[in-house]
Amino acid sequence: MATGSRPGRRDIHHVIIVGAGPAGCLLAGRLASPSVVDPRLRVRGVRNLRVIGASIMPNIVSGSTNAATMALASRGLELFRQEVAA
Repeated sequence: MATGSRPGRRDIHHVIIVGAGPAGCLLAGRLASPSVVDPRLRVRGVRNLRVIGASIMPNIVSGSTNAATMALASRGLELFRQEVAA
């Protein structure tokens, strides 16, 4: 955005994409309702689809979600490998 100009739609879109870290939008849990993914991170009712990311965190961390997301991804990979090996 140029100095002194009014923000346009593209500028706002850019800020939203860069500045947001969506977390906690989906619910993970043991009970089928209302959780979207099961404890093994599989999407309920959809074959061969997992959600492994900040969106399934039950509580949003107070700092950056980066480390928590990396730990979740590591655990998701472990769960996936266990399932493939079985």
